[in-house]
Amino acid sequence: MLTITFDADMAEKVKKIADSFSVSENEVFRRAIIFASAKIEDKLKQNISGPILKVVTGHLRQSIGSKVEFNKKEIKGIIGSGVRTGNRVVYADILEKGGVIKPKKAKFLTIPIGENKTKTEKIAYRARDFENTFIRKGIIFQNLGKGKIRPLFLLKSSVTIPDFMYLSQTAGQMESIVEESINAVLEEIKNKQKEQNEH
Repeated sequence: MLTITFDADMAEKVKKIADSFSVSENEVFRRAIIFASAKIEDKLKQNISGPILKVVTGHLRQSIGSKVEFNKKEIKGIIGSGVRTGNRVVYADILEKGGVIKPKKAKFLTIPIGENKTKTEKIAYRARDFENTFIRKGIIFQNLGKGKIRPLFLLKSSVTIPDFMYLSQTAGQMESIVEESINAVLEEIKNKQKEQNEH
């Protein structure tokens, strides 16, 4: 998860500017957090759509959301998988930190290969969905008849996932987005006050 809060320096800066505009600093914080959370959600979705991660099923990207929490002590924005819906994808953490995947019930993992991938490499079927299959040298083949066969799945006892750090890399871009969001909110307040004064 990514969390947006304001450090002491930023809070003091916002307070001074808010006072000069005669507006509540909490209102500036609230609006800035809402704006920044949406922007960072978009940036995270962009990062896992090519720059950092390659899209396979799109489930992780679809699960990314943001929300803003308010209480008497702080206002914060939270961004990540399942934040808005509660439906966090099970592999969100391992794609961030890396790790080893092992089968829970079966002896091997089945990794789709060959024509058993769509153009976006989405898994087309499960191994048990195929008929007329046999295993040779760690690969599940399907017998198509008339001497034709095709490879379907590679059998692996485990798979090592690298640490893509898609959250950490996005976190490195957060500071500039938060500052831009504050400036955008303050500019909006300034323009509204200017319009009111002109009337």
